[in-house]
Amino acid sequence: MPEINEPGGLPEHREALAAPRSYAPTPSNQLFPAWERALIFAWLAALTVVALLAYRFWKPETAKPIVAPERFPKATQWSSDTGLTMAPAISPNGNLVAFSSDREGSAGLALWTRPFDSGAPTRLTSGEFSDSDPDFSPDGRQVVFRSERDGGGVYIIPSGGGVEPRLIAKGG
Repeated sequence: MPEINEPGGLPEHREALAAPRSYAPTPSNQLFPAWERALIFAWLAALTVVALLAYRFWKPETAKPIVAPERFPKATQWSSDTGLTMAPAISPNGNLVAFSSDREGSAGLALWTRPFDSGAPTRLTSGEFSDSDPDFSPDGRQVVFRSERDGGGVYIIPSGGGVEPRLIAKGG
């Protein structure tokens, strides 16, 4: 009879493969070793960072105005007289308005003030001069204006009136 290792020889008899005699579950630290858990955590963290960056840079942004919107108080009618009323200035606290007007029919413009909400106007300047372009001091206690009196210049007067205007810049 030929040998098994020889050509044309018959294979030797082998036993069938058998299952292990006892079943022992594989410990969880061997299923997913620590380095694999760390790698999974790192991938999840990287995916979260990429998602946050994508949201930050690709989300639609609201259009920001180029110039900040201004909030103005409610408009009121300052004058219903015939004649010219112009160049209003509002005091820093918003309570008083100064303006130029020829409401009494004189030849020139005079300076007037009145409470912003309502009330009767009060004349600050007198004479036949044109007083225009009023503006309040930062504390609101004085009004500066341009006048044609004495050759022209910039004058200042208390916002309550009662005194003559004081020249602060000749020819201004």
